[in-house]
Amino acid sequence: MKKRLVLVLSAILCAVCLCSGLTYKQNVCYAAEEAKITGTVTNQDEVIETLDNWYYLWNEIDFELQRVQYALNGSLSEELEQQYKEWDALKKEAGEAGQITEYILSEDKNGNINASAVGKYENGSLKFTLLLDKDLNMLSDIAVQEYEAPTEKASFAKAGTNTVMSISIVFVVLIFIAFVIYLLKFIPRLFGLDKKDEPKEEVAAPVVEIPVEEDVTDDTELVAVITAAIMASMGDEAPADGLVVSSIKRRTGSKWKTR
Repeated sequence: MKKRLVLVLSAILCAVCLCSGLTYKQNVCYAAEEAKITGTVTNQDEVIETLDNWYYLWNEIDFELQRVQYALNGSLSEELEQQYKEWDALKKEAGEAGQITEYILSEDKNGNINASAVGKYENGSLKFTLLLDKDLNMLSDIAVQEYEAPTEKASFAKAGTNTVMSISIVFVVLIFIAFVIYLLKFIPRLFGLDKKDEPKEEVAAPVVEIPVEEDVTDDTELVAVITAAIMASMGDEAPADGLVVSSIKRRTGSKWKTR
């Protein structure tokens, strides 16, 4: 069954390539340098050309029409019919075909080649995979499946890692700035600028006791007695007009107190 499917598709491929070789090169990313190549294999250019051929053929075939034609001829097996139905549904779901964006190549120790081509479509990407021997003979049917580039998931993981690292760096810097601000208060001590001037003791000025003069001007009798005593002691020297007492002061330390 696999050999029949390969023969059928190969025959259609040859016919399509002969009739529309120019269109083929315009619609398909034929040159390897125009797409990303992951891995390396022997006869790499031939392997990539084989992938391009299958990619173009798969997009050009009307699988529903082929299924009906082979069913009318009685040469359509159940396995091939199911395969045509799945490919037809997958092609309609993917939408308009674009160019090949990546080739994924690997080779085992026996020389067998696992080759894949990732095609960009209107609604996503499809991955076409072939298993070839060292002579580029097909060892299995072509496998076509939806493809999601792992780089997208990796980019999200990388973005999350970058976000966490950025936030961590911000917090570390803030903590460092806070620590520097805390150390600023110790700088004056290093240069001896924080010595406070000790308050000088203020010397109290000596209190001078001012003698209080007693006002005795109102003591009329005492003034008259003193005046008469003075006049008597002066005798003839006493003025005729009498004495005029302007003020009377008490003397401190008078000898009269000791007598």
